[in-house]
Amino acid sequence: WLKSYLDFGPDRPTWAYAVDAIIAHHTPASEENVNLAQRMNVFLQSWKTSTTKLPEDVKRMFQVAKKYNVTLDGLALSRDILPEMPIWYHIKSEGTRGLFNRGAQIKCLKLKHKVRTVGDAEQLALQTGGNRHTHRRKCACAACKEARDLGCEHPHKCFDKAKGLLKSLPEKWNPLLNKPEDEPERLYEEDEERTLFKSCLTTTGSLGDAFRIFADGDECPRTFAPDTTYPEEEEIIAYTDGLAINCGTKEAAAGAGVYFEEGDERNVSLRIPNEVGTTNQAAELIAA
Repeated sequence: WLKSYLDFGPDRPTWAYAVDAIIAHHTPASEENVNLAQRMNVFLQSWKTSTTKLPEDVKRMFQVAKKYNVTLDGLALSRDILPEMPIWYHIKSEGTRGLFNRGAQIKCLKLKHKVRTVGDAEQLALQTGGNRHTHRRKCACAACKEARDLGCEHPHKCFDKAKGLLKSLPEKWNPLLNKPEDEPERLYEEDEERTLFKSCLTTTGSLGDAFRIFADGDECPRTFAPDTTYPEEEEIIAYTDGLAINCGTKEAAAGAGVYFEEGDERNVSLRIPNEVGTTNQAAELIAA
């Protein structure tokens, strides 16, 4: 049930939207400054709900999420996933609650520009780099004209405020910054005998695919360094293997080894401590 609820793709069940509304309606007094219209999903935003007031089925859903440490995370998130996140009270934002509540531009973004998601904020933030855009209140660029038609009194300030909201996000979650998928793919000769490890471990799909279980909360906010280079390196061939014997018994033991070539000082073999694991899978992972 929790998995279906956290599916934000086109096949999300209708009941999940009803649960969203129930959860958003039952909040403690401390969340009064979070407007109901901006309470999109408690798993994606930083506001809290009063679980004691929720229906029993919904309570159990939260209990399961807590038991298995369900967390929104990933080594890197695709550009298809990032825009789906709510920009208001973004759960990964490093900004204060005041960032999302105070100021004329915040009110304008919510009521006139109808900004709800990171993608909405990104579209506005990118307007500040337009060729014809200026900081003037009467800027004649197409984006500013469209914004004034919505009733916005100072489009540039709203565009700049949208950029500020995005800047409050860690590098991993800010779509304005470079991402691993933006890097050109390295070309290799095809080889049917070997499988190349892809260093760009980007989570793709929909927002629901970015949830993890058994997470410890120690998230690295960085995924990409703009000055990263990939120098050509000499190809190294290594053979790895792991093996366990007497699996499932008190006499179980496992070992792993790495072999480069005859007489190579990097060759290594070892017995794996029992507390690490005495299965073939554990042995092979250690070897790799």
